[in-house]
Amino acid sequence: MLPFPGYSVRYTVDPDGTAWLVARDVLAILDLDVSKHPGRWLNRTPDAERAYRHVPSVSGTQRYSVVSIPAALALTKRRRKRPIDATVRAFLNREAVHLVRRAD
Repeated sequence: MLPFPGYSVRYTVDPDGTAWLVARDVLAILDLDVSKHPGRWLNRTPDAERAYRHVPSVSGTQRYSVVSIPAALALTKRRRKRPIDATVRAFLNREAVHLVRRAD
């Protein structure tokens, strides 16, 4: 898990080194409503940048909707209304470097 103030962002890394973040966690740190239909926020995300992956969780490995780090950054750019978006972008850029290094 990647720590973000008040949240934890779950992730997984494919054998080829591609890092994926759990979409629901990314949407939560952006304060986007995920209670009814979280997929609506991902409609404009290209298929190559979203997928389903098995991610370890407290209750065992579960299948989650995931997004790539570039897709998560694109979600922050779509919002434009909150200063937290800059904080989230900085967090993703900082953590993305660590995820790529861990995969090597």
